[in-house]
Amino acid sequence: MIWFYWISGLLLALIWLVPTLQLVLHFSEVADLTQSEWNPPQDSVLPTLTIVVPARNEEAEIEAALRSLLQLDYPHYEIVAVDDRSTDQTGAIMDRLAAGPASQGRLRVVHVKELPAGWLGKVHAMWLGAQQTQSDWLLFTDADCVFRADSVSRAVYYAGATATDHLVLFPTAHMRTLGERMMISFPQVMSSFAMRPWKVRDPNARDHIGVGAFNLIRGE
Repeated sequence: MIWFYWISGLLLALIWLVPTLQLVLHFSEVADLTQSEWNPPQDSVLPTLTIVVPARNEEAEIEAALRSLLQLDYPHYEIVAVDDRSTDQTGAIMDRLAAGPASQGRLRVVHVKELPAGWLGKVHAMWLGAQQTQSDWLLFTDADCVFRADSVSRAVYYAGATATDHLVLFPTAHMRTLGERMMISFPQVMSSFAMRPWKVRDPNARDHIGVGAFNLIRGE
């Protein structure tokens, strides 16, 4: 019986070792948009952009998220905030920000009263937001994400420079307690093993990555 435990333990260690080595060897291939090379030159012309923010009962987070989007350094963009049948103050907060001086006409609000048959709520809200614009690029993000001022301009510049049609960015999770670090870090590490983000450019790979926090898609 002791040999069974030894063999099982070695096999389990090998199962963990292989993806760990892959992660160590290949993770440097994933672009880091904080590097200076992805800072758009002053004379660069960035395309038009619409940011779609679906939200349902996000009154605790939505104001900080929208205010961070209104402070982006991107030259030509608008924000479409979709209130997906919220029963709290989410919609009212959206309307207040859209009417306030920080908006400068960039923030529009769409209120969803009923969910059509056959739709999932968030998917419908994203689709509805996308119908409001003809921008060159669409960015879908979550209602609890706070953006650095230059994050979107760097992402769009990178997408254009690398001929990318769909760009996903991994967000930085703000963890305040030890319990949060334990609960959030584990799935992040496990997802890195499973998704292999360095394979996303390979047309023959089956690794498809989607992160609700940042999905940038070419409008056409």
